[in-house]
Amino acid sequence: MVKSFLKAIVIVLMLTSLAYASNEAAEKVDLNTATVKDLAKLPGIGPKTAVKIVVYRKDNGGFKSIEELMKVKGVGVKTYNKIEGLITISEYTDDNATADSEVVADAENAGNEES
Repeated sequence: MVKSFLKAIVIVLMLTSLAYASNEAAEKVDLNTATVKDLAKLPGIGPKTAVKIVVYRKDNGGFKSIEELMKVKGVGVKTYNKIEGLITISEYTDDNATADSEVVADAENAGNEES
């Protein structure tokens, strides 16, 4: 009876870890659609770098690969290696470009207010 109970616990733990792993994969941050807030949650990416990511994506028509993230000032190899498994990309659309234009304009306005 104890063996059956232990087997049941092991099975439950295995299923729980599989469910957690699938949730983790589903929660990747999409470099072409993420908000500044979402990007800033990534390890090593703060709010200023998150804005730079959005500006880069707007200026370049989105990211074509996750490795392209290292072209953004403030994102080096070490930071990239920390977040590589946490990011993904999808197609960059006109809707993304419109939203990015608004974010960039807001960031520029905030910068002008600080001056």
